[in-house]
Amino acid sequence: MEDGCIKAECGIFLKIGYSGTYQLSTILIKWLGIAMPVPKRKRSRARRDKRFANKGLDVKASAVCKTCQAVVLPHQVCRGCGHYKGVKVMKTKTDRLVARSAQRQAIVKAKAARGTSSVPSEQQ
Repeated sequence: MEDGCIKAECGIFLKIGYSGTYQLSTILIKWLGIAMPVPKRKRSRARRDKRFANKGLDVKASAVCKTCQAVVLPHQVCRGCGHYKGVKVMKTKTDRLVARSAQRQAIVKAKAARGTSSVPSEQQ
């Protein structure tokens, strides 16, 4: 070995310069001709900026319904009870179910008053 030379792992003698030692990537690129990976195409501004599109998203504000204490979005009708600012403004699913069952009970009572049963009798 000569003075100021180092034998690298790949079997190549490298001369030490003022910097002291060479990095392995410098060895691979300069002397062996092996290049580091490089992007094939330029990344467009649209693709680049898509990464930062969601950066400004914040948590939505929420409010509490005055009648049922459910969490609702501000300035929206409560889906649970149908109230907005303490006033009933919308029919809910439970309201429709109660009205439907009351209507069915009224039909059954009307049939019972006429004397016909809702259950068909057995025929012989």
